[in-house]
Amino acid sequence: MASVRGSEKFPISVRFNSSTNIPVQADLQWRVSDLKQEIGKSQNVDPSELRIIFAGRELNNHLKLK
Repeated sequence: MASVRGSEKFPISVRFNSSTNIPVQADLQWRVSDLKQEIGKSQNVDPSELRIIFAGRELNNHLKLK
């Protein structure tokens, strides 16, 4: 999940456990799997247990966030 030099970051608000909002500074180069790693680290959860859902659809790990 190394950051590329000069890459842009942008804020994402992630809802965790349907009640907790987690602010994340995501990198444009990140994939969904990188976001899961970041959330897992901050919430002490195994990233493989997380699902990222956007607009009613679960996002695959290989998709880029941008």
